[in-house]
Amino acid sequence: LNRDGWNTLSIRIHTSSAVNSGLPYVGSAVQLVEARTLLFDYLPEYFPVASSSLVIFTAGLFFLALYLRRRSSGEYFFFSLVCFLTGTYFFLRTEIKYLLLDDFLFLKRLEYIALILLVYAILDFIYFLLRRENTERWIRWPVFLLNVFAVLSVLVPIISDDYQFYSTYTLYVLQPMWIPAALLFLVISLRAYKSNPDARYLIWAVVPGILALLNDVLVNREILPWVRIGHWAVIGLVLAFGAILVNRFVRFQNELETVNEELLRLDRIKDEFLSNVSHELNTPITSLLLIAEEFKHSELGEQTRKIYIEQMNQDTRRLADIIRKLLLSIKLESGDIAAAPGATTPEKIQAELLERYNRQDIPPPEILWSGLSQDRPINLDEEHIASILYELVDNAVLHGQSPIRIHVQWMPEKQSASFRVRDAGNGAPSDTLAHLTEKFYRVDSSLTYEHHGTGLGLYIAARLAKL
Repeated sequence: LNRDGWNTLSIRIHTSSAVNSGLPYVGSAVQLVEARTLLFDYLPEYFPVASSSLVIFTAGLFFLALYLRRRSSGEYFFFSLVCFLTGTYFFLRTEIKYLLLDDFLFLKRLEYIALILLVYAILDFIYFLLRRENTERWIRWPVFLLNVFAVLSVLVPIISDDYQFYSTYTLYVLQPMWIPAALLFLVISLRAYKSNPDARYLIWAVVPGILALLNDVLVNREILPWVRIGHWAVIGLVLAFGAILVNRFVRFQNELETVNEELLRLDRIKDEFLSNVSHELNTPITSLLLIAEEFKHSELGEQTRKIYIEQMNQDTRRLADIIRKLLLSIKLESGDIAAAPGATTPEKIQAELLERYNRQDIPPPEILWSGLSQDRPINLDEEHIASILYELVDNAVLHGQSPIRIHVQWMPEKQSASFRVRDAGNGAPSDTLAHLTEKFYRVDSSLTYEHHGTGLGLYIAARLAKL
């Protein structure tokens, strides 16, 4: 102020409402209308922006609550920060802010702080949304350095009292630094474009936003004669990001419901397995106990003794097979079994399979072999292939129709080879085929089933094939 001379107070009125209301701007001494009286005249003009800010703030609170429930979802936190900064910035761009506080410099500082942090909060949101596809150091470091720049830039409005300097700093320092941030937007989104569905929606939101910000940069420098549209672009980005997160949240909820249904199904299969295994174990054990009682208390003829001994052998083998499958499935589940490939031939695999039946004192089923006359050795784990064939043949015997007819075909190709096991059984319903190799799964899980079994044979075969 000039204490020794004239001072001029310039007041800019954006509309004529104050003049038309007959407010006292003239007189022996200049009188100023009360701020609230003038601002209430402007309220209809700024109401859409103010109400939009309130909606954006509400969205920020919603996603902040989601983040507090799921601490690992950093994208929810940064989107809530984007909402708070956007709502704050747009509210501070209106004159309604003076209804709350009349400290011009303090409000101007808040406005520029919100503007400085907003772009980099958007960058952090995109990075955390797609961080699984962008874990490399050369991605993380630029994001970190740009965040450091944002924090240092916040010091400008905090330290300086010259709000004109804020505008100069924004024009010549802050806006040029939006360019590397925008490039990172694109790089992070494009790297996840194929693998993450959110990235596809993100591209359609980010590209128009970048073009709008670029338009504002050029308009501010009077390079383009157009109008600034960056404010509307930010609102569009917030709406697009919100839609992406809502879609992501709904998708996660659906996936969670699917997982819960799968867990319930597996829990049901486990209960059925325990019931079936108890039945499978109880049947031969009961048979063995009854035969033992017969041997103990009865005089048996030679023919009866032979029948009972054969029955005991069958029950013992059945118990041994159940225990073998249980132990093998545990080892496969824990990763204790690894493949040990070596040179072998189809004839050796056939011999190994038949030897397994001999070791268990079980007559092998009648199998028609074809395609075994191959001189070229193959590199695979002979024992594992024999185990796979054993489980497949055992399954064919278990569910086949009498007379049992099994065809094992060796099918060599240029770079690979395969076995095909075919039987004449009734097969399984088409809706159960996807579950046949699941652990403990049985097509008929009732205790009145026709065929015994644990539901582990095809699971073991499938796991061994993947080693």
